[in-house]
Amino acid sequence: MALDGGENAAILAVQVLAVADQALTEKLNDYKKELSAGVRDMNNEAAIQAL
Repeated sequence: MALDGGENAAILAVQVLAVADQALTEKLNDYKKELSAGVRDMNNEAAIQAL
C-alpha cells in the first residue's frame, strides 16, 4: 500500500466488508472494472505516443 495508500486502504476495507454484502460486492466489482479500463486507456495512449 505504498502509492495512494489511503485509497488502497479504503479499497481493502471495502473488500473485507463486501464479503458479507452482495450489493457492496457488485459496486466494488464495477469500481474495479472502471479502474482497469482507465489503466488500459492510459496504456494505449502511452503506446501511441511512443510511436
